[in-house]
Amino acid sequence: MGIPLSIVRRAGDDGASRQSVRVMVQEALR
Repeated sequence: MGIPLSIVRRAGDDGASRQSVRVMVQEALR
């Protein structure tokens, strides 16, 4: 995983950001 946990944790606070992180994760897995 090339995504820092800090970003994922921060996204947990905002529901809207959660979707953005989800997309980033999918792109990173590609």
